[in-house]
Amino acid sequence: MGAMVFDDIVGQDQALDFLKKVLKSEQISHAYLFVGPEGVGRRKTALALAAALNCAKGGCGHCSICRRTIRGVYPDLKLIQPEGNFITIEQIRELQGSIKLRSYEGHRKVIIIDEAGSMNAEASNALLKTLEEPQDEEVFILIAASVEELLPTISSRCQVVPFRRVPREAIIREMVDRRGIDQSQADKIARISGGTYSRALEMLEGEGWRLERREEILSLLKKISGSPVEEAFSVAGALLSQAVGDQDNLLEVQKEEMEESLEVAMSPRHGAFIRNKLRKRHARQLSRKRSLEINDILDIISSWYRDLLVYQLTAQDSFLINRDHRNEIRDMARRARIERLTNVLKEIGKIRRMVGFYVNPGAAFEYLCLLLREV
Repeated sequence: MGAMVFDDIVGQDQALDFLKKVLKSEQISHAYLFVGPEGVGRRKTALALAAALNCAKGGCGHCSICRRTIRGVYPDLKLIQPEGNFITIEQIRELQGSIKLRSYEGHRKVIIIDEAGSMNAEASNALLKTLEEPQDEEVFILIAASVEELLPTISSRCQVVPFRRVPREAIIREMVDRRGIDQSQADKIARISGGTYSRALEMLEGEGWRLERREEILSLLKKISGSPVEEAFSVAGALLSQAVGDQDNLLEVQKEEMEESLEVAMSPRHGAFIRNKLRKRHARQLSRKRSLEINDILDIISSWYRDLLVYQLTAQDSFLINRDHRNEIRDMARRARIERLTNVLKEIGKIRRMVGFYVNPGAAFEYLCLLLREV
């Protein structure tokens, strides 16, 4: 009966086997570090582990504790996420104050720090002090892309649990067997997803705009090679519009949050405090959303030039991510030079890293597009 809370996690058998053994042995570490790419199930597994740690049946998936924990509303669960590009020391200090309080319901307090690599230096040092003085009833779960993103003094205090890209076959099987998707459509989505199951679900479940975005960006990439400089700048502007154009939903949510929060303000001074705090947080949220959108666009661009390089080296369609555009890939790959393709992929990696440090995205796209016209 126990550990059923892990049943919906796809393609992470090694990580899940380890965690289930830990739960069965009851040898729970003070801190875990889930490392791996975005969208492969790290966050979902962290919530599942949090549920299992407090569920009387070890993670049945059906009780009130499991359901509330999976939704992120269980009172003994604390979830820390970047509200902008960074997790700040203010967030860690708030965490430190909350964990001093007694547990509300459960046996343990579980603290999940999502994108822990985004902690700034002050936040990292503050968290280190907390990890150096572990309490029996606390379990920390840090989520990061790699161990190297964190201070060695933090990662050395954590049990590292690696997560890997979900195999394409596992995504196809999940889509076909459990969701009734046509085999060819499942194969297309699995290839485009790049081993990230969450992205595959987004494309499947009413997120058709992601597939539309992909088609729009690929159409731009097909015409940029050898184009005039003015055309490269035009493509850069179109890419920037893709990155910043989908903010209406978030802005509406933020407006509602501001209105609801001000309604319960106890005084004009309290209202001003709330307004100032929310404005700062909302600005960080918008910045974070923009960074995520830019990375999504860079993933699409990277997949295209990766396909050109792969086809040059293998002359086989079976290895292509964008196999539904195989004809264009064949034509462009014959004209492209390997060293330039390699350089473009390296530069995309550099731009991806710079996005998290408030680099002007318009300038970054212009620089990239000037490189792409030379491929």
